[in-house]
Amino acid sequence: MLALKDFHLVQNDWYKIIRDYKTDVMVIEKEYPVYKKILEHKDWKLVFENNLSGVFVPTSKAKENYLMPIPYDEYYNQ
Repeated sequence: MLALKDFHLVQNDWYKIIRDYKTDVMVIEKEYPVYKKILEHKDWKLVFENNLSGVFVPTSKAKENYLMPIPYDEYYNQ
C-alpha cells in the first residue's frame, strides 16, 4: 500500500492516511521517520513508549492525567 509507505517514510502527502481513516490511536515503531514527525505534531500526543515504539492519541482526546506505565521490571521489583 503506497499510502502506508508514504506515511512511514514521511513522503508526499504522508498525513493523508490519518485523515482518510479517521485515526484514533497509532502505534509507531521508532525506526521509522514518521515517529519523530508525529512527536513534533501538535495534533498528536505520546501516551506510552518503550524502546521499540510509541503509542499516540489525538491531543484533543488525551487526558492530562494519563500516566506512562512503569517498565515491567521496575513494577515487579517493588
